[in-house]
Amino acid sequence: MEILTKKLGDGQIRWGGVVIPKRKLSLFPADGVEFDLWEGKTAYKAKMDNYSRLRSPSWLHQHPSLKAGDEVTFLKENGKIRIVLSKNFPKPTKSGIDWALEVLEAIRDGEIYGIIRLNKNGYMVEIGDHIKETQVISGTT
Repeated sequence: MEILTKKLGDGQIRWGGVVIPKRKLSLFPADGVEFDLWEGKTAYKAKMDNYSRLRSPSWLHQHPSLKAGDEVTFLKENGKIRIVLSKNFPKPTKSGIDWALEVLEAIRDGEIYGIIRLNKNGYMVEIGDHIKETQVISGTT
């Protein structure tokens, strides 16, 4: 399995493309070739442009709350490319706290597996089919 994790910046969200490092371009088909990008059981059309940016407008449309600091992980196994979103919650807001608490409760109650990363600025929660056990990771990053 090949894996790439990228922290999203303002520019990548604004123009709708994730910059892929040249050393990781082999994870994806050639420029301009359309492919399926899987999130859970849903496939989104995606393609690389000639500036090493992965573009998937339909996936972005499904995630209007993306913000700088969120992370995406790409996993390639047996030719299938999956994407996992890790939302960054530096300071919970009234509008997002209900969702965050619901996710944390589901993890606590064993309904889903998740990875909770604690750092000096707050926390991040990662959920997805690729996670096989719950973890809490404390660090300073």
